[in-house]
Amino acid sequence: MEHLPTRADSPPLKIPYLGGEAFEAGTLGSTEGALYNFKSYWQRRGLERDQLTGEISFESLRPHEIAQSLQTWLYFGTLISVFEVVGIPVRTRDFVIPRPSLSSRVRVLWGEREKEERSVCTAMLPALVARWTAREGFSSGSDGRLHVRDVNDPRFLRGENIKEMLNWTFYYLDKFHLEGESMAEPYKNRMQLVELAIMAVCESLCSVIVAIYGYEAREMPSWGPSPVLQAQLRRNGWCISDSPFFPESMSCAAVAADYFFGSSVCPRPERADGDHSRCTTAICDEYCRKITPGRYEQRHTVAGCKCEAISVPEEAIRLVASAEVPVLQWDGEALRVSAGDSVWNEYVAISHVWSDGLGNNDKSNALWACQLSRLQSLVNELWRSSGSNPSAYQAPHDDNAIHYEIEQVPFWLDTLCVPVGTENRHPGGDRTRDLRKAAIAQMAAIYQRASRVLVLDASISALPRSTDIVDKYLQVHLSNWHHRLWTMQEGQLARRLFFQFRDGAESFEDMKRAELRVWEGRAPRNLCAPLRLLCAVELEAFYRAAELSGHDASHLDVTARMRSCARYLRSRETSRSEDEPVCVAGILGLGGDSGAREILARDGADARMATFYDLVGCFDPRIIFHNHPRLPVDGYRWAPRSFLRQVPDLIVSRGNGGMPAAAAVLIPNGGGLPVQFGGFEFSCDGDDLMPQLGCSPVLIRPVTDGRGWGPRYAGDYKTPWFATAFEMEVHDVLEGSDALPCARPGQRWAVIWDGCLERQSLPESVPAVMGIIDAETPPRPATDLEIQQTVWTEGIGPYQYQFPAYSAPRWISVRYICRANITMPVQETVSENDTFLAVWAYGRQQMWCLR
Repeated sequence: MEHLPTRADSPPLKIPYLGGEAFEAGTLGSTEGALYNFKSYWQRRGLERDQLTGEISFESLRPHEIAQSLQTWLYFGTLISVFEVVGIPVRTRDFVIPRPSLSSRVRVLWGEREKEERSVCTAMLPALVARWTAREGFSSGSDGRLHVRDVNDPRFLRGENIKEMLNWTFYYLDKFHLEGESMAEPYKNRMQLVELAIMAVCESLCSVIVAIYGYEAREMPSWGPSPVLQAQLRRNGWCISDSPFFPESMSCAAVAADYFFGSSVCPRPERADGDHSRCTTAICDEYCRKITPGRYEQRHTVAGCKCEAISVPEEAIRLVASAEVPVLQWDGEALRVSAGDSVWNEYVAISHVWSDGLGNNDKSNALWACQLSRLQSLVNELWRSSGSNPSAYQAPHDDNAIHYEIEQVPFWLDTLCVPVGTENRHPGGDRTRDLRKAAIAQMAAIYQRASRVLVLDASISALPRSTDIVDKYLQVHLSNWHHRLWTMQEGQLARRLFFQFRDGAESFEDMKRAELRVWEGRAPRNLCAPLRLLCAVELEAFYRAAELSGHDASHLDVTARMRSCARYLRSRETSRSEDEPVCVAGILGLGGDSGAREILARDGADARMATFYDLVGCFDPRIIFHNHPRLPVDGYRWAPRSFLRQVPDLIVSRGNGGMPAAAAVLIPNGGGLPVQFGGFEFSCDGDDLMPQLGCSPVLIRPVTDGRGWGPRYAGDYKTPWFATAFEMEVHDVLEGSDALPCARPGQRWAVIWDGCLERQSLPESVPAVMGIIDAETPPRPATDLEIQQTVWTEGIGPYQYQFPAYSAPRWISVRYICRANITMPVQETVSENDTFLAVWAYGRQQMWCLR
């Protein structure tokens, strides 16, 4: 772990050297054979590995031998083999700390005998990387990506061999991890330490080959989390939601970040008591505090201040009513209101969290005079320091207008500019509630049009601008501002985003520019652990508007942008759940002000979310298999109810070729989502298995419609899919839905799942959804003319077809009820005497309309 940075006062974590056979013993010793030597280690030891499935057997090994094999193969073997590919000879001894002197030896019990405790060491890894980069050079960028190069290029082949080694290590590390979980101490702890060492070096090697061979970071495996580092984070007061520290990043640095930040005590002052018992992996409970109506109190700038509250003039109400943006100027005595404009009357929009005392009590648009003076001073200084002259402000051009110079920079603040209260009316007679909705509908445009957006957060403002970039990143990451829903929209849509520090404001560009001036991006130590670079660029990338909003994201369709947005929202919270669809629509650029007004016209969070989905319009069909809570609204029961605090990815991805190609287009106003997947259909008529669903898995088997089906071709001994048993388990019945299947004559049920029915294509568990087929839907096809062949396996030739799989000539309408999982049990464990639920199978081309 010596190649990774830690806090200055924290020593490197020691990883024990477990001894055993050196990896290089018995290898071919040639550059060309490095990949083969690495992959064949298990067989060279005389151990079993299934050539078809890749499974390895641990049955003949004792616990300490398993740990030794793990370290020899996937730690030393990976390091030695990677450098052997590029012609740099290294040996096991190069990564082991020399034997200590007799006076300092520590003796520990390991296995069945005592031996001297020694440690592995990666201190020389940066020097080896320096030799590597000197031989291979660096990628020239996206144009040099390997997959477009000549496959006969030796450099290309070296990169591919190394990438395959790292993927191989990633795959088998999981196998060892599962085996280690069942071990007793001290073996389990030793296994976890070795696993951590493997993750650390492989994460670094992934970073290096991205720089050398031009791979993209997202092509690399994601290493971690490590139970050892997680435990260290907890001991130092970090929340379970604090890792990974780059949750919005596609870069692979989870281990390096956990190792660095976990080596010191968490600086978050709000959780000084260390109580994280109510937190989740998505968000710390500290960020979930909500404003209690009627109890909110604004704060003065200093305790004991006796200044008066200043109310916004009525002109602000009139501007909101006429769909204009009211902006404010405070001269110390009076509050002036004008119409903000991105050209003629530029302004600064304030982004803040109400917990810092700048909100209102929902009774009046007013703020203490001391706070107005502070805000005006901050926006004036921001304008001067960012290269603009406030005296250049002029009124909108008009032949009859008097041009004037001003000294105060206009600013917009929701506390003052979004109408509140129940009695105030503007001259037209509309209620303040309607005006408030009109102002909220403008929110996205207000932050987009602002010349600058200034972030005010108490924890960030406590830091001086001279603070190191790593600590700046960390404070933004831990701030309340970074975990609120509306502030995500405000940050994402800002043209120029600034953070207020103790002695002035700085943008992400300013912070990054200062860091990159001294950053040595190709220095070996930085290649192995790009922690500082990620701190400088990842939050900027996260808040870059082009990634999610529609106006600059033409290369990303709305399905991809919504998936990314959902991932970012997992660590966000809002006091009003009905605000989520409005805010997310603004982030995604859906319909502009009119789209927001359409959502705001609906009452309640669920009804607004349904309207939001109508605005989105099209979806990745795999969204129906998500693990989020479901929206209990007819026509949208397939959809997530909320994106907040949800850890799982919105799209359940599987590598079995089951992904549909085309987006699914929603039928608006509750019509449902048409999707194309395989599935099952069954009926409840007199079936005793129905009550068991929901409490235990049920065996199912497709029916053959009374026909006999032989092997697909001569010599085929594989069990056909229609003679194979599957197991189905249902869970998460939708709130307010009908009960699970019971004996209701004539009721039909559908199970829709992503995949095909071949064993080699079926992973351990396949996500599925289950629902009731509409009574108006015609029965399944029963004639030969309606039976269609369905391709179940990939390939070319007449023998890729299996029978019988049916596709109805029209879509089947299904009312969603619950999620399910389909597994294929080991056939030897299934007896013909078992009770099966007979189902009718549909091919992957079957159309369903899920409501």
